[in-house]
Amino acid sequence: MGFGVLGTFRGAAGQMLAGVSDICLRVVDGVVQVFTATRAGGGILALELQATGEGLALIDQQGIAAGQVLSAPGRLSFLTVGGQEALVWTGGWAADPGGWQIGAGGQIGDRLLLSGGPSGVIAAQAFAQVAGSGFAVL
Repeated sequence: MGFGVLGTFRGAAGQMLAGVSDICLRVVDGVVQVFTATRAGGGILALELQATGEGLALIDQQGIAAGQVLSAPGRLSFLTVGGQEALVWTGGWAADPGGWQIGAGGQIGDRLLLSGGPSGVIAAQAFAQVAGSGFAVL
């Protein structure tokens, strides 16, 4: 396997490109979408891998405010809720875990809260479906 340099962007910290702590991929209609996360105070980027394989194009971004509690590295997971795909982010303090709905084109949509979850800083998550029931391990 080989690696290619796509380039260097000097405004990386302000554009949520520095300190990336997690990356999730999905393919929709043959298009590769890349989602990256940083700690609270940064945010989430939604990017599309160009058809030529030579770069990434910005689809959308979502800032995540820094709180007064030290955050953990941001983590991402995809989850389907009510037939709608969502991107769950953990790492900063929250009263309920959650994320955002994700459109087919990779746009970051409405906020999604997973009610009844623990509050605080969640450092990792996993989601599974067993016999038609959804489970979250936080």
